[in-house]
Amino acid sequence: MRRYRPGICIFVAVQLVAVCAAGAASEPGFSGDWVEASPQQGPPLSLRLTQDGSQLKVQMSFTGAFSGIFHVATIGNDGIATLVTPQGCSEQFRHAGYNYDHPGENILTFRLSQAPGSEEPILLYTNDTKWNVPCAQHSIGTEHESRQLGRHTQ
Repeated sequence: MRRYRPGICIFVAVQLVAVCAAGAASEPGFSGDWVEASPQQGPPLSLRLTQDGSQLKVQMSFTGAFSGIFHVATIGNDGIATLVTPQGCSEQFRHAGYNYDHPGENILTFRLSQAPGSEEPILLYTNDTKWNVPCAQHSIGTEHESRQLGRHTQ
């Protein structure tokens, strides 16, 4: 059984590209197209990953179209790369009496894992959005999202 070092990225919009740190070039890579097989809701998340040494270009989409460059993340000693970005709140969704200078943040991770009973890796994605103030239907607190993606084969 192979072990894979994780990588991470972040998303804020429906389509974007992220540049992320990844494992060493000698290790099995993230490169390839990844698709969420069974989304819990909405369209499946698609990723196109291109590993170049310790960096990973990550293109993310819910429509199948990939565009834009996003961020660079670093892999921690635990083998999980983490990227933190601000979470905004548009004026129309704000509630009276709150300071919206720092509405919240997104903490995203990407890592490779081994599917039980399979030689194929799976990509584990998480997004924790921490809300410091209410925004539209989002309450103060943390919203957690996780997804599993498999390699897309033509």
